[in-house]
Amino acid sequence: MDLPALTALRGLAALAVLLFHSSSLVLHQASVEQPRIWGRGYLAVDFFFALSGFVIGLAYEARFAQGLAFGSFARIRLIRLYPVITLGVILGGLEFAFTGGFLIWRTEPFAVWPCVLLQMLFVPFAFSRTQAYPLDVVQWSLFFELFGNAVHALIVGLLSTRRLTWITGLAAVVVIYADWSRGTLSAGWSWANFPFGFARLAFSYSAGLLIYRQWRSGSLPKFNAGYLVAAALLFSALAAPKTAAIPDSVFVLFVFPVVLMIAVQTQPARRLSGIVKWMGEVSYPLYALQVPVLTAATFLILHSTSRPLNAMIEGAAIGVAVLLSWLAARYYDAPLRRWLMARTSRRPALPSEAAAA
Repeated sequence: MDLPALTALRGLAALAVLLFHSSSLVLHQASVEQPRIWGRGYLAVDFFFALSGFVIGLAYEARFAQGLAFGSFARIRLIRLYPVITLGVILGGLEFAFTGGFLIWRTEPFAVWPCVLLQMLFVPFAFSRTQAYPLDVVQWSLFFELFGNAVHALIVGLLSTRRLTWITGLAAVVVIYADWSRGTLSAGWSWANFPFGFARLAFSYSAGLLIYRQWRSGSLPKFNAGYLVAAALLFSALAAPKTAAIPDSVFVLFVFPVVLMIAVQTQPARRLSGIVKWMGEVSYPLYALQVPVLTAATFLILHSTSRPLNAMIEGAAIGVAVLLSWLAARYYDAPLRRWLMARTSRRPALPSEAAAA
């Protein structure tokens, strides 16, 4: 079943991460702290987890009940995620080799190409004492994504809606603790905060799956709001400046579930179908490929003393990231996934299998 509102919101969240990283890389490297738009862009990961819970439930829960083998499901998910993240790791390795690994989290010396190999195998903390995945930092969330998918597939028979509700509630308590103890939910990407990534995954993925089950059964609360309301809520949450007055957990526990519930009960206007399709096409490559591009731009910015030139470099990097993502989606990811599905399956892939994210 096609739910274009979810596709469009996934693209908006990927763009929020791009805009967050485009400023935070430079600010962090320069040890500068200042309010900025997209100050909570990192929370897009929690929204991605919730989307995944809903979409995987929609595409596979019935097939799990019918006996879909774990190996078949794992093959489909790896084919969906692996080509693009492999490209991101290779680009990160090339950028690292050319710039000398200049960023703060890469100050420890390590051999770059063995690190490329380990990251392609999804091994966290490859040669790094800080970042989980130093060559393409967003890979940490894909590790948790695949972990959540695997657990879902393996224990789906035990996940009654009642038990799922309990899991969601317990995970919410841990999320609140993580937010209260650290002052942020930006966690999961380094040694110091890696365990909290499981809490972020557990709540949002479970909440998304719970929303799917309520939607499937017709018991989902009705929201008389259109797609633009959902988009505006998500935009406001991710663009909100970081402030202690409103903790991150408010957005994760309350705003994002409401956004998802609104989105599954509405559709964007037909006149927006073209942009919605494009946003869905580029959303995953945009998320997975942006950091190597932005890191290279940061290297240039830190070797420049011209503010106008720096602004041009940052703007150009955003444009390059979007263009590269579109090219990768159209000419690399989609053709390679079709080829892999044809080579590894005895039957044609279902549309939901090819599109599930």
